[in-house]
Amino acid sequence: MPVNFTLRAALTTSDMAFDPPKLDFGNVFLGERSIIKLKVTNHSLLMQQYGFVGRGLHSSTSQLNLSRFYHKIHPKHPLTTTK
Repeated sequence: MPVNFTLRAALTTSDMAFDPPKLDFGNVFLGERSIIKLKVTNHSLLMQQYGFVGRGLHSSTSQLNLSRFYHKIHPKHPLTTTK
């Protein structure tokens, strides 16, 4: 016996915006640090995940906890970070 049902879907993009779109830390010398504010906005209808590639990763590490390098951002909520 066939079962009739209606399937509804909402399509969304993984559209995230970064402000500023390019980070320029200028000249940073050994022993110094530079901090830049970054605003990340999720324009999608779904939660998105972003991360900073290579931050604290070493090839000699046998086990990595990648969850500390990636962050989740909720739909339509901007997030400002200095990491």
